[in-house]
Amino acid sequence: MDVRIFSGAVPGERRDDTLVAHFDVHDVDALDEAACRTILESVLDHLARSPWPAGAGPRAWTFCLVEDGEVTMTEHAIYQRAATFPALHESIHRLVRATAAGAHRHRPWADEETPTGAAGASSLALLDRRWLPAYLQYLRECDLDHEVHQAGELDAIVQAHGWNSDTLALAAARLVGCCGQFGEEQVEAWYEEQGLDEALATGEGLAAFINAAQREFEAWAVGRPEDHVTGHLELFEPYLPGHALEDLRARALAAARPR
Repeated sequence: MDVRIFSGAVPGERRDDTLVAHFDVHDVDALDEAACRTILESVLDHLARSPWPAGAGPRAWTFCLVEDGEVTMTEHAIYQRAATFPALHESIHRLVRATAAGAHRHRPWADEETPTGAAGASSLALLDRRWLPAYLQYLRECDLDHEVHQAGELDAIVQAHGWNSDTLALAAARLVGCCGQFGEEQVEAWYEEQGLDEALATGEGLAAFINAAQREFEAWAVGRPEDHVTGHLELFEPYLPGHALEDLRARALAAARPR
């Protein structure tokens, strides 16, 4: 079975086909830790030898298992299988990071709907809370103006870990730099149906949410028009008391102003 990388300018159209490894396994259901390690490390080694041009990576990029010219296991399934082996979690994280840069400053697409690395980042985040900051880093790299699966991933992550400082940071980001197509309605659903209201009713939860929102705006608002920043500030009105909202507004607009 071959480990192959496909890349190109159009998601879903596999143009450049690169062989990076071969191993004698013919049943994907039998992939063990060693086989998964071979796949991940061979792709990482290829990227190290042939890095993408800075700021000009491919628009479409993925890796697959191929046998007799047919794809037998996609990137998504490989990540999910590899994530069942704790010893491979660091390698998964390394590969997700190595595929961060793409065309138009967004991650390349693994297929028509999914950025490369999605299954790696979300699998780790579901398994262990310590990977939630890494998942948020991945989320910032996605083209969320064309999001498809991210809302479902986020719902699963919140359900898996409950509300804590890391998931509250995801909620804050979902109203600012990771708002995308569905951020506003997703946070509203979390508040009304998934216990976010209870989390924000505690002093600790509210403080964590405010701190995360401040960090978001201080990084995201730089150089943006004030009316754009104000529009995102309005999304926080249902969730913050007046004094906290005004303090957040002052910080966000200060970050937006030219220095």
